[in-house]
Amino acid sequence: MVRGRTIGELRWPSTPEFSELAKRWEKNYSTMLLRFVWKGYDLLYHEDLSVIDVQQAEEELERSVTQYLAPRIREVMSGDEPFYMEHAFYEEETRAPAPAQPPQYDLAFVLHENCRIAWPLEAKVLKTDGSVSLYIKDVKEQFLTRSFPKNLSYIGSMSCGSARAWAFPARNGVSLPSRKALMPSARA
Repeated sequence: MVRGRTIGELRWPSTPEFSELAKRWEKNYSTMLLRFVWKGYDLLYHEDLSVIDVQQAEEELERSVTQYLAPRIREVMSGDEPFYMEHAFYEEETRAPAPAQPPQYDLAFVLHENCRIAWPLEAKVLKTDGSVSLYIKDVKEQFLTRSFPKNLSYIGSMSCGSARAWAFPARNGVSLPSRKALMPSARA
């Protein structure tokens, strides 16, 4: 079945310029975007998560964290960046024909110049230390073996022990800079 075109595909068609812009975007902004994520998470932690017992949250934990993280990330941005932060961003590049819904990322930095170009982030809340291996297996099977965008990042959060233990396992098969490397004064 052939899929139809979207408004985004009509407005910003795939051209050599589109591909070049996407490459420049990925190369130029990765570290800056991760700094925004960490600073936004610090703000979320200090303003919201540290004043409650996160362990008592039994439902919608992952969705809640990303929903409340997105505006905190926006707060630490100047507003002059060539991109903006979006919660629950639809990815149209790998979508199936209608009536299927396109994949939806938890968070994404979207380029103002071309709204089809995004730096998506997937979040996962891990309730136990043992969940890490299951999470890594899931990432490998669900994302790294499929034709998902090359600039997809994965966020993991340990909710047992410390609500502050976030990790970025891999991006394009390369380890991402740790929070400590991006923000040396930050606590892990």
